[in-house]
Amino acid sequence: MALATMYAKCESFLLPKLHGFIIDHKARPGSTEEAHWVAEQLSSLGLQSTIIPLTWPEGFDFKHKSRFESVARVLRYQALGTACRDKGIKSLFLGHHADDQAETIMMRLATDRLRSGLLGMRPIEWMPECHGIHGVSHSGSPASERDSMSSLFEHGGIQVLRPLLAFEKSRLIATCETHDTRWAEDKTNQDRTLTARNAIRHIFSNHKLPVNLSKDSMLAIAQRTRSRVDTHKAAADKLFDSCLLKLDIQTASLVVRLPPVKALYKNPTHVPSSSEKLQARNTAHYLLRRVVELVSPQERPMQESIANAVLAIYPTLARGGLQEGVSQQRVINSNLCLWTKTTTAFDCSPEDGTVPQTNEWLISRQPPYREAVVSINFPPKQTSGWQLFDGRFWVCVHNLTDRPIIMRMLTDSELEKILQNAPNGNLNPFDREERMFGRRQMRSILYAIKPHALRRHLPALFLAPANAQQEPTLLALPTLQSSPDTRHADQSRWDCTWEVRYKKVDPGARTLSDIVHKPVYHSVEGSPSVQKQETTRAYFDSLPGMDTPRVPKRKKVKSWKV
Repeated sequence: MALATMYAKCESFLLPKLHGFIIDHKARPGSTEEAHWVAEQLSSLGLQSTIIPLTWPEGFDFKHKSRFESVARVLRYQALGTACRDKGIKSLFLGHHADDQAETIMMRLATDRLRSGLLGMRPIEWMPECHGIHGVSHSGSPASERDSMSSLFEHGGIQVLRPLLAFEKSRLIATCETHDTRWAEDKTNQDRTLTARNAIRHIFSNHKLPVNLSKDSMLAIAQRTRSRVDTHKAAADKLFDSCLLKLDIQTASLVVRLPPVKALYKNPTHVPSSSEKLQARNTAHYLLRRVVELVSPQERPMQESIANAVLAIYPTLARGGLQEGVSQQRVINSNLCLWTKTTTAFDCSPEDGTVPQTNEWLISRQPPYREAVVSINFPPKQTSGWQLFDGRFWVCVHNLTDRPIIMRMLTDSELEKILQNAPNGNLNPFDREERMFGRRQMRSILYAIKPHALRRHLPALFLAPANAQQEPTLLALPTLQSSPDTRHADQSRWDCTWEVRYKKVDPGARTLSDIVHKPVYHSVEGSPSVQKQETTRAYFDSLPGMDTPRVPKRKKVKSWKV
């Protein structure tokens, strides 16, 4: 209520209109009545509000204390996120204060969530717990007209703002009392046996703790951690902006030239100390995180996996004093991505002094385990909303058939069938001649993908079989083939169309056009003579020695030299 009071008192500053959201957890008697009472208090301040009741999983055990807290958090943020999206709200204010921050740091110390865990709650962040919800999580905003590549990506998302983290709860209570604002407190917050946070809150309020465990000390820890992390992130961002990058959004792969290890040090002219190695590892950590986020299917890269990748790519940074000359690993698995060493991804020219590099990597999707295969089912006779496939592609499918359409990755056996010369009736749901033509087209498209390993994780659309004895019918490779234009008479027979956008990415100081390899989308229908030319070209491309990814030379970009 303190946040609402202060906002309401700032009418003369022409602030954006405020709308209040009140969460009714429905986890205790009287919660609904209390929510309506809070709505009345907001109305007295001249603010409109919406009560959002949470819907709990059927049969949920509210007596399971630790699970209650985690599930409530997810339900709460998802409800707030969808409510913001539906009302066109892009920024959500939360009333977390300094006492909440101190409790968070204490909880993380108690559970050994050190390092980045001691950052506490961030003053500004993207809406958590909403991964895959379109219009809430890094998606839903229109593309920029200033960048030709912008329309191929998702943009936007809802931000969470915490403007009161620097103020203790006592200050906020005093604000409400000064302005005669009434407020409600959740009585369950006083039950020290209900949640770990309640127990810590009780300790802070009723016990005299050592100075190093006081609220002020907890807040100081968060501030120092934030300062260190910001320093490393700034250094990593600068290195990221200097890396040669080429992102292929059709195969969700990336070629990157990483800086040499000396670029990670503040003073690379002398033998680094253990402390300097630690600082360099931290900078490398945030650099590799920026890089892998471009192609990883994960919502957030795993810290331990990034740390392992740092030592695999920069082995001289390891503890124990490994000497210069220690060789890198040539293949790394990190954050569901496969890092493969390459040395000829970028053109080299004596004119600008560049030479073949030793720190170039091709990063692509790690083939998923069988139990981790992702699929999306699009019901018949419907147009789907935007859905996130494998954490990388936002997809909308218009299914006008009488059977479900399924999106999943091609299997190795299906890929082998497509690349065979013999016709296969399970590739296109039309007559035999067209099935053979569709097969030739897909084969030529797949042959053009270099290196060939990138074919193994391509999204594909399948028409569900009419009965259990039949196999799914491959319709298209939507990231490689453009959706048919059903407005044309000769394409009216297509009962499936699609739209695909790549996930939101941060290009840093550059534009998307600077780092993205221009995609080429093949038509699902076309001239057989043109297709014959494509097939012939694909054949020559597939000859030995042609399996190295090549990226056009980029001028006027700083390159790392050995």
